[in-house]
Formats: sequence, structure tokens, C-alpha cells
Amino acid sequence: QVRPVADRVHPAPAVPDRARGLVAELVPVERLGDTPGPRGQDPEVAQRVRLAALLHDVSTPATHRFAPEVVTFRHHEVVGSQMTSKRLSALEYERQMVDDVTEQVSLSGRFKGYTGGWSDSAVRRYARDAGHLLGDLNALVRSDCTTRNRAKVAALHAAIDQMEERIKALAEADRRAAERPLLDGDEVMRHLGIPPGREVGDAVRYLLDEKRAGRTPVRDAAFARL
Repeated sequence: QVRPVADRVHPAPAVPDRARGLVAELVPVERLGDTPGPRGQDPEVAQRVRLAALLHDVSTPATHRFAPEVVTFRHHEVVGSQMTSKRLSALEYERQMVDDVTEQVSLSGRFKGYTGGWSDSAVRRYARDAGHLLGDLNALVRSDCTTRNRAKVAALHAAIDQMEERIKALAEADRRAAERPLLDGDEVMRHLGIPPGREVGDAVRYLLDEKRAGRTPVRDAAFARL
């Protein structure tokens, strides 16, 4: 049960009400998760995202501080993740569920700086840190916008859509950059009897293109292409 906590920043019911609102704002279950097959068919995926939505602001009363003309919530995600782990463990959730929900709470504020402009390395780091929870985390971020201003909601969703496309594009670029032809430069030079030079580089790039096209699945085929 979510109970009100005395909080000078928000009226007493506001924190649990906001938590319930976030759960209500979650995208449809079929869009959650990143497991194989139809998305969201695994009820465990839906459960861990909803738990993260319910608990990711749990540290609001504990972390708010007053400064001249400003209210701060320093270490909000860190404290929240600690509280989440403790509470779910006390409720005897399985260890993996506790760890996954805790990690989502820990990362829940990471997206806030994206609209200010992220480098490719920052996007890669976000995806790497989220790991198998990337789809869950993005669903949580989408829900964390309970304003009635539909333009703001649309802008947030558009920003997440853009980041997801960047993650896909960067992953593909990294995959292609890591690809190697079946033959290296030394083997090309020995086979063709040529010295180091531009022709070797051209041949290696040609073999890589042939591999990507599926025309040289084995080394013998690569030698034959030369």
C-alpha cells in the first residue's frame, strides 16, 4: 500500500498520487520490454516497469532541501534506489526482480539532460548502462510526464523516439566498424603477390563488402574472389 508521507514541498497525498499517476501513464503493455517475440507478452516485464514507476520517486520526501528560492533533491535517484531495494526485499520479491527495479530507479533521472544535446558517446553510455533494461527504462521515462500539457508530452516522446533511433544507428555503425573480412592484408599480399599499398586496402575493403553481401561465407570463397 502506498501511504502519504508528510512533505513540505508537496501536499501530503501528492507523492503517492503522483506514483499512481505514473503507473497509469505507462505505455501499453505490448510496448514494454525488449525480450524476443511479441513485446510485452512476458508479465514479468510489465511488473518490473510498473514497480519502477511506482517507486522511482519514493525518496522525494527524504531528499528535498530548501535553499534561497529553490528546492533541491540531491542524490534523489541514489537514495531512491536504496529505498527500493530495501522495500522490495522486505516484500520478498525475487532477487532478480529487486535488482532490475532498483537499477531502473537508479537510472530514472539519466534522460533529463538529453534535450540539451548529447554526444554519440553519451548515447552509447546511456544504452550500455541500461543494458537489458533499456526498453523498460525508456517506458519509465515516457510515463514520467504527468502534465496535462499535451505538447510537452509529445515533445518528450519525440525526444525518446529520436534517442532510440540514435541508439539503433550507433549500434549498427559499431557493428559494421567491428567487422573484419575473412582475409587480412598479409594474406591478400601473399595470395596476389603484391607489396603493401593502396591495392591491398582496396582488396580488403572489397572482401568485406563481399562478406556483408553473403557472397564469401568461407575463406576459400574469399580467396576465389581475389
